[in-house]
Amino acid sequence: MLQEQARKLNAKTEMQQRTIDELNWCLKDLNSKHLKLIELVSSEKSIILPAFKSFGLEGKRIKEEITEGSMVFVDEPADSPEVLELLAKKSIKAFTLSKGAKKHFVLDRVLFKDKKIVITDKEAIKRAIESKTETDISQLLSEYKNSRKSKQE
Repeated sequence: MLQEQARKLNAKTEMQQRTIDELNWCLKDLNSKHLKLIELVSSEKSIILPAFKSFGLEGKRIKEEITEGSMVFVDEPADSPEVLELLAKKSIKAFTLSKGAKKHFVLDRVLFKDKKIVITDKEAIKRAIESKTETDISQLLSEYKNSRKSKQE
């Protein structure tokens, strides 16, 4: 009976040690990510963008929190006329990683991504903006105007 209790106690101790080892590993990982984040934020080369899952779900947040002329990041780009109108009205540049996004700027590099922020570098922003030609932008505007006309009729 004593041996059985000793075996159970030993198993419990081993399980607790594995848990402690796993937590220590997680702590080291968090510390390294924390240091990287501090380095990125303090760098003059990086830019922090507010992040949205989708504009459809968070349209109210855009209206209230995002100031005119801002840049934002969105996981799921939206093509709805209402969202595009809001972005255009407030001169907001929307960035994404989605290669199929026609109406948003596509980033080729993200340094850090979280639910609320994305950190990228100024060069990635510059490349994304330069990848949109004037033809693309004017075509988007005319498509938008046509969709507004057809809705009013």
